[in-house]
Amino acid sequence: PVSVLDPRPPVTVPTTATLGDAMRQMIDLKVGAVLVTGPDGELVGILTERDFLAKVAGMPGYQQLPVVDFMTRSPE
Repeated sequence: PVSVLDPRPPVTVPTTATLGDAMRQMIDLKVGAVLVTGPDGELVGILTERDFLAKVAGMPGYQQLPVVDFMTRSPE
């Protein structure tokens, strides 16, 4: 079972987070993705390292941009 793997709790950021907020969480907690949650704690998206490489890399001032503009919506 998955419980044998001893998974860590998911790292989340709210929809109001910036890309800078998300990146700090990913670096500080050594994870490759953050889950984006709505006001009631529901999952609304995911932001991954790949999203940063494909959508954000080289963009000036990215730290202040909203996570919701770059996340993958409605992940399964």
